[in-house]
Amino acid sequence: MNKKFLSAILFGALMVTSTGTFVSCKDYDDDIDSLNEKVDKLTKDLSELQAAAGKYVTAVKYDAATGKLTVTGGNGETFQLPMPAELPTYSLKVVDGKIQLLDGDKVVSEATLPTTDVPATFDPTLLKWNNGYLYYGDVKISGVEKPQSVGSITEVKDEETGEVIGYVIELDGKSATFSVVTDLKALVFEPELYYQGIEAIAVKSFVYKALTATDVNADADNKDDAPVKETVTTEVTPELSATYHMNPSTADVRNLVKEDLKFLAYDKEYARAADGVVVPEISKVEPKNGELTVWAKLTEGTIKDIVNDNKVTVLALQANYLNGDNKRSVITSDYAAVKAVKITDLVLNNAKVAGENHLAVKAADAIQNAPEVKVAWDETVDLAEYVQTHYGAGDAHTKWDENAASGTVEKAGFSYSYELVGYIDGSNKTSQSAHAALKGSVLRPQLPKDGKAAEWGATEQNQATVGRMPLVRVFLNDNNSKKKVAVGYLRVEITGAPAEDRITATTEYTFNEEFTLSCRTEDWVQEVTWFQIEEQILAQLNISKEDFERSYIYDGPMIQYSEATLDAMPLTKLSTKVEQTEADVEGTMTEVLQWTIPANYAYEYFSANASMKAIVRYTKENKDIQGNVISNDYVYVTLTWTPNPRNVTPTGTLANSDKTKQIWFASNSNEGGSGYDEIHVNTEVPAATGHDIMRFNKFILDTFNGHDVTISEIASVYTDFADAELTKTFRFVDPKDAKMTGVSGTIYTLSVNADRTQLLASTPTIANTVIATITDAVDNNGEDLIALANNDIAKDLLNVAGRDALADNLTARLSVETVNECGKSLNAVANNEFDVKFLRPITVEADKMDNFKDGVDVGAEGSKIDLKLAFTDWRNEAFKIAPINYYTYYGVKSVTIDTKEAETTINGKYEPIPANLQVKYDGVTTEEIAKGNFGTLTYINNKVEVGEFDIKLPVVVEYAWGTVKFDIVCHVAKTVG
Repeated sequence: MNKKFLSAILFGALMVTSTGTFVSCKDYDDDIDSLNEKVDKLTKDLSELQAAAGKYVTAVKYDAATGKLTVTGGNGETFQLPMPAELPTYSLKVVDGKIQLLDGDKVVSEATLPTTDVPATFDPTLLKWNNGYLYYGDVKISGVEKPQSVGSITEVKDEETGEVIGYVIELDGKSATFSVVTDLKALVFEPELYYQGIEAIAVKSFVYKALTATDVNADADNKDDAPVKETVTTEVTPELSATYHMNPSTADVRNLVKEDLKFLAYDKEYARAADGVVVPEISKVEPKNGELTVWAKLTEGTIKDIVNDNKVTVLALQANYLNGDNKRSVITSDYAAVKAVKITDLVLNNAKVAGENHLAVKAADAIQNAPEVKVAWDETVDLAEYVQTHYGAGDAHTKWDENAASGTVEKAGFSYSYELVGYIDGSNKTSQSAHAALKGSVLRPQLPKDGKAAEWGATEQNQATVGRMPLVRVFLNDNNSKKKVAVGYLRVEITGAPAEDRITATTEYTFNEEFTLSCRTEDWVQEVTWFQIEEQILAQLNISKEDFERSYIYDGPMIQYSEATLDAMPLTKLSTKVEQTEADVEGTMTEVLQWTIPANYAYEYFSANASMKAIVRYTKENKDIQGNVISNDYVYVTLTWTPNPRNVTPTGTLANSDKTKQIWFASNSNEGGSGYDEIHVNTEVPAATGHDIMRFNKFILDTFNGHDVTISEIASVYTDFADAELTKTFRFVDPKDAKMTGVSGTIYTLSVNADRTQLLASTPTIANTVIATITDAVDNNGEDLIALANNDIAKDLLNVAGRDALADNLTARLSVETVNECGKSLNAVANNEFDVKFLRPITVEADKMDNFKDGVDVGAEGSKIDLKLAFTDWRNEAFKIAPINYYTYYGVKSVTIDTKEAETTINGKYEPIPANLQVKYDGVTTEEIAKGNFGTLTYINNKVEVGEFDIKLPVVVEYAWGTVKFDIVCHVAKTVG
């Protein structure tokens, strides 16, 4: 069964990390209860915990409050590891062909699903985090990266049941994986082949002519070695083997034995009867990596063939399973056909080369050919990776196994064996093969001893072996018949250096120095000590300090990488520097690493991220005998700074108690002291001299106690953000293109300028116009001033409503901004925004007037009345003439009425005035208005007799701050007589 990579990873699995306390297991309540009662062993790190508990466990418990991680192993023992409290929360899921890492609903990172083919069985123990990246085995899911942190816990859940089946736990750069064992639910057959479209088990019969071979050894001259085929044909039918996926893959089958299993066998009819049904006798069972493989002998009957018998033999595996409750249940797999297959013409092939590349079957031919394998003089090589078996005739050869290390041929009772074949080359007296030793399939270059091959590890690995070419004879053996089936020779070249680039060591150094946002200007410096170099790099390489410093060259202080891989490219932009410096260790100068982080970069980075890292590299050049570089060895070092604690949220509060109560108002209220939502800005009060109606402004600090804003509740750790260190200013809050309609009916869009000191209004035909400003304290004797602009647009918006309709008034929203001496602001200030209402200077409405009388003579009483208007200012003070003339102070210039826009209710509702009715307005001069006179209205009807009705007239009053528009209503009595 072939599936794409991520399909295999998410075969019934969704990964999520969670914080808080969690416990996960199935039918292990007693184990959970016991976690609180006893712990069998405390462990010091993840490696020790993994080794102690193993990969398969029954329960995992993490207490976020205390940071304790407790794992119950398969044998019931409990192990505990101290972890950081409150680990970060992530989830991992597949959406629209992409795998996404989420923090809540926010996508942290994502990548297109990988397409590498892997076995369909999902093994949660192969998941791991490495340097912030997700891996499945050795395959990296490129693009899925989580932020660096001290540690994390990832749950693996079964997609269908939602049960937790595993955990991936990371701490201090190390990763451990646990698979939670649960009861077996189902067995799903993994087909080896398809027989006319039916999933099938292959019962193989191997047909070959066995080989006769002579003994060889590493010291003799066996250059003519060539095993000979027998004339007699051997046919062997080993036990059949069938593999089943266990659901879940972590099912507990530790107590499952062959006596608990049996095959159900049937012959499915096509047309005619045949011999008896086969009887499989199970001989061996092996659970591994979420799969169950069963071997069986067919003791009776014959395998039916669709073509010859019109029948097909089918098998289903049935398990009498003992579950966690100590109760047995019968679990039956799906049925699979049984197909008899004959395997012929078995040959050995080079597994490293695609297609047909059969190994030489004679030593002499192999010696003449180019070497198939290359290994550095100080390394080892597993030859099993270079060998595989093909079968079939001519161009129809089929690959039986991926390579000799896959364990495929062993399922059929076959195996591979390896022998060094000695041969003398030229004038050399020592065999080429004496310069190596074999342990199973692994070859180790090493010096001979007294001219003869030495036992494995008995002599040193030395560059003197470079250029030697040991020869290895490989047999495919039939363990069923104890015969040799196929042979092939591998010639190995010992080289002066690895032929391919490789990573020889990786390590991570984690720093936890506290970080707090401040005005610090000094660079941060993190240093790797010599003891860390010795323990974590030299120990991996197994070389001395002198050899390391001589062989491995640091790439440079301004070269860093995004990841520790062979194909990693240097970053194009660096913000930190990692230098190689020298430290005096017990009188010896030793090279160490020093990581320098600019203070401002650390400020910006840690404000948004929990962890910072830099990946640097050492390079060792591997050269051939001629001095040419043929490969590189890399040592990657990851420096990670995860501050603990990380103080990056300086906040404060603007307390209402800092505001002068009676100057503040509740939202849209006229009652001073009613709340702390808004302040009001108005023109200067009338005065005989010294006051100016056009000064429409307010010193904002007049509304705060002591003419100063105090920010409280700032945590003491933020010393550079203390209230005394902060400069406070006021700024407009961006109205985000809010709309407001002016007195003229024009619809304006409101916005602010770049530094938010100007409130702007615009229309599609009118560019941004300043309607209000905030002038900083430096220009206003130490106090910020908010002022209304003196222009037509500001006036158009100002006069929309009076203080009797504050919700409709021109309103600006302000915020208190903070900045310290290094130009940094508090992250947030609670309660720091408020509204400013610009109060319309005057309000005008109709006063009590006489009624018109219809039908009287023109000019007679009732045909002409005085226009009476009631003026009040922003204080609700009625206008007066003395001692201060308010009409003059507020600059009332004119009163106009457009009588052509009059409407009447003569038809029961307001409609334009009929042609036979007239209203005339006789206006007055500014001087008369200043006396409280506003002109007269004359009503004329010389056509018809009418009943009583109303006339509505639009009035416009122009004054210093624009125009006020309103309607008056005059009542008309019915026609006299």
